[in-house]
Amino acid sequence: MSTTHLIVVVSAAMVAAVGCTRGDLELPPSNETTVDSPHGKVHLEYDGSIGTEDMEGYYFSFIRGIEIDQQDNIVVYDAGLRNIRVYSPTGTLIRAHELAEGLGPGEFTSGTSGFSLSEDKQRILLYDYDALRVTILDYTTFDYINSFRLDETDYAKIDAGPDNTIMAVYTQRTLGQMPLIYRFTEQGTKLAAFSGRHSKYGEFWDRELQFAHEVSFAQSDSFMFVSFSLPYDIRVYNRRHELVNRFHRTPEFFGGEVLEGEWLYPSGYCTNIVVADHELVLQVVVNKRDDEKWVHAFDFAGRDRGVQNMSGGEWGDSWYLDSDAVDSRGNVYGVAFRPFPRVIRLRVVSGER
Repeated sequence: MSTTHLIVVVSAAMVAAVGCTRGDLELPPSNETTVDSPHGKVHLEYDGSIGTEDMEGYYFSFIRGIEIDQQDNIVVYDAGLRNIRVYSPTGTLIRAHELAEGLGPGEFTSGTSGFSLSEDKQRILLYDYDALRVTILDYTTFDYINSFRLDETDYAKIDAGPDNTIMAVYTQRTLGQMPLIYRFTEQGTKLAAFSGRHSKYGEFWDRELQFAHEVSFAQSDSFMFVSFSLPYDIRVYNRRHELVNRFHRTPEFFGGEVLEGEWLYPSGYCTNIVVADHELVLQVVVNKRDDEKWVHAFDFAGRDRGVQNMSGGEWGDSWYLDSDAVDSRGNVYGVAFRPFPRVIRLRVVSGER
């Protein structure tokens, strides 16, 4: 039997009245904690999902990116199935495109591992890891426009940059003390490089927590944000690539006694950041000490807006938020992997619980 889960905007009261179908997660209050702050509280509320176990057009294999276009349509890149699908805000499949395999223009040699939409939402940006090549497709027609090659092999992701440029975000272990963020034109001309490796990076060298997505990039209309997994640190840059702010966590962030060597064997790390609602930075944090996954909210000045434990229900810690996927209403999108892959949408709610 096939069960399809489409995004539907519902209130918590409506969900309680009709009951939850599989895939509709309501986080129980006992699994949520919010830190009091003089600057107000922020929390996330589940708003629906797209996904099914076996229905064509709604089955996902390995989602590697989500984008939101100018009409708030949801653009999903599935590296496992090698396709891009566009869904309406209510979850209806609008169109799909299969990525061609090969070495020619508009073809790809591997399950492409980098995906974004240009800042004006008119072009698709894809990175072919094996070919070290960025390819640009027309968003409406999926026609090939052009491509260019990147020099380095190890990276976290590519992203849309200001003024329809492309940001290449590299890992700390690849480039050493060199800048981690490179900005290119869509023709491949390098424009700028900024944000060097974290000064404490050497203390984590060759540790088990060194993983590919150790640097996360997100942007607002005025600022660019770079987040480090270890230590949990966020840098804020203006569009001239100048550092204007920095806020970070200490080992005491997770509470309890700080053990000797905490920096060498940290109890937690950040996975990525999301800029939501034009004034908030959401940092996804893994608390290894208590086997939990949190969302920590800040305003652009770095002031604490609350912490929410998102480990409850059937998701557990098998989910993430996409740094690029925020719609015009400030909803954020991500992926839940259990019991099957699906796109999830969450409302950002400010005020008392």
